[in-house]
Amino acid sequence: MSRPRVLLLPLVVLLVVLAPHAGPAQTGPSKWWGQWTSPPGFLYLAEIALEIKPDGTAEAAITWTLAASPRESELQKLGTKGIEYVRGRFDKASGVLSLDGYRKEDPSQVIGLDHYRLVVAENYRALAGVSSNRGDWLGRLWAVRVDR
Repeated sequence: MSRPRVLLLPLVVLLVVLAPHAGPAQTGPSKWWGQWTSPPGFLYLAEIALEIKPDGTAEAAITWTLAASPRESELQKLGTKGIEYVRGRFDKASGVLSLDGYRKEDPSQVIGLDHYRLVVAENYRALAGVSSNRGDWLGRLWAVRVDR
């Protein structure tokens, strides 16, 4: 079993615990708050504006705020923001949301473009998963919906 799938299983269990009641699917923009972490000690806070269209296409703007970094050279950048634009697909049957970064607004050079494989809870109130994190698939993202 590949590493991303091994990491997704505990995240799916977490989503089931967090969101035991199924809710109706909604289309249109939604707002989410969460965080992204990686083993070396990076922490980014996330504000996500996500739209999943009826045909399964998905787009989002993720405003990242650098909250912690293991790099001493980045400590003065804590609190700095950058925006990553992502697009991809949502598979309603499996709940998997696959997103790929394609553009960023990052004048302070604190973010990169990434690839995300996320599981969306049945009630559409939580999501969690992994990001490619430059190929090791150890980046972890979770978020909760805040506009409902």
